[in-house]
Amino acid sequence: MTMHGEETACLQDFNGPNSYVAGFEEQCRERIVGLQARSRQGLWGLTLFALLSAGIYAAPASTVLISPKMFDLLGPSPPVSLISLALVIYCFSALVLAMPRIVDGGERYRGWSMLGYVSCFYGFYFYAGALEVNFWAVFAVGALLLSLEYVGVLIHCRAAVREEKAAIERHRRLAQM
Repeated sequence: MTMHGEETACLQDFNGPNSYVAGFEEQCRERIVGLQARSRQGLWGLTLFALLSAGIYAAPASTVLISPKMFDLLGPSPPVSLISLALVIYCFSALVLAMPRIVDGGERYRGWSMLGYVSCFYGFYFYAGALEVNFWAVFAVGALLLSLEYVGVLIHCRAAVREEKAAIERHRRLAQM
């Protein structure tokens, strides 16, 4: 009789709200919330890039922001053709690195460093006095690379959320047995 009473207690504990199954489901739901938050990092990166670009586009493109004395101190800017070549090389190398992460569904968002690098190109073109002409090229490269990073993380997070939901369903089925 004691044995049967212990089995009933175990079953009651297993089916109770504070049971292992309920705790497991809660852990899965917490991981899902974390994955959803991680997937939104890409949207934050794109939004920050759009705001930065809008601010740069709206700012006066003249060199009045930097005094002539500062230009003399920094020296001449590199030729615009070299800045453009560096932008093209950066774009292709970042694409080569981003594509495997998209296919594999990279877990970590790497767009923050891309945001910094692309922003530097705005500065290079500004210093060379060619920002107005090259603004849309930098914007297109930044939007492309940040969008690809976002897609890579989003693919990973959505797959992981599906796995967590499937685990919840499996444990619910086991609990009903």
